[in-house]
Amino acid sequence: MNEPLISVVLPAYNASATIGDAIRSILKQSYTNFELILIDDGSTDETVSVIESFNDDRIRLLRNAGNQGLIATLNRGLLVAKGKYVARMDADDISTSVRFEAQLDLSRRLDCDIVGSWIQKFGEAEGIGRYPVNHEQIRIDLLFGNPLVHPSVFFHRRLLDKGLFYYDPQWKYVEDYELWIKLMDQCTFASVGRPLLKYRISKTSVCAVHGVEQVVKSKLLREQVLQRVAPGISTTGIIEQWMANPNSAIEAELDQILDYICSLNEANLTSQYFNPGLFKRILLDRYFSSCLVSNTMNQVATRQFFALVSRLKAEVPIYYRYKLMLKGLTN
Repeated sequence: MNEPLISVVLPAYNASATIGDAIRSILKQSYTNFELILIDDGSTDETVSVIESFNDDRIRLLRNAGNQGLIATLNRGLLVAKGKYVARMDADDISTSVRFEAQLDLSRRLDCDIVGSWIQKFGEAEGIGRYPVNHEQIRIDLLFGNPLVHPSVFFHRRLLDKGLFYYDPQWKYVEDYELWIKLMDQCTFASVGRPLLKYRISKTSVCAVHGVEQVVKSKLLREQVLQRVAPGISTTGIIEQWMANPNSAIEAELDQILDYICSLNEANLTSQYFNPGLFKRILLDRYFSSCLVSNTMNQVATRQFFALVSRLKAEVPIYYRYKLMLKGLTN
């Protein structure tokens, strides 16, 4: 058998109810030259039996001596991966049949290190998760949150060979976000702008069970990026909340957020850490979202938004004004 071009790293712990569908979705890929590395992390249910029920030469089953946790299991899978490319997958998600084909094509065309994709949510919630698709947009988005869904990621093994791609145990529950931030000045990003992964939303997911710790650690990671853009700049609780979620802002906070955006934009013009034009546009878009949510019939938010437009000397489509006005009239 030829060496696999792609290594799929799929960790599993007590996943007997879902791992069968996950494995089938990989084995049915339109691109077929891959190995599927399944690492059982000390499961106490029938996970191993489900894995062993599949008869396919591309499957490699590894078993941890007891439960080692996700990070150790992922790092073990990376060590044994043979492929020129590595794809992540989780035991409770489902890949579309063209996922590898689409991500391989984009990675080759752009000579890109890390490729993600949009997701189709299912389970406890539904909808399409849309994320930025080009390198500089993804870099900027890392200042605010994680724009790459971990099990959707597909990357070039040169990152492994350089010793750059590994998960740090101290960042448990946000290990992927920390890794992207660690790599953001050393690699290129892209994402396929359509759903290639069906992503399960459940009450037992890491986000649901360890959400508080994720919030705390994500704030620390955002601060790392913030200090690269604007060394010495400080934040308040309101700003931290806005950074994580622009739709959380209320009318009374718009002045403070506006001033902060102007300071952040000025700092970036000095540091040139992000593309200045694109960074300004993304800041405006995020503030527009805040104003849209906050807007009422008194149109304070409309005035606030165009005050920011004036201070940044920016140009915005006229429909922004109409959207704000209509939102105010309907509140």
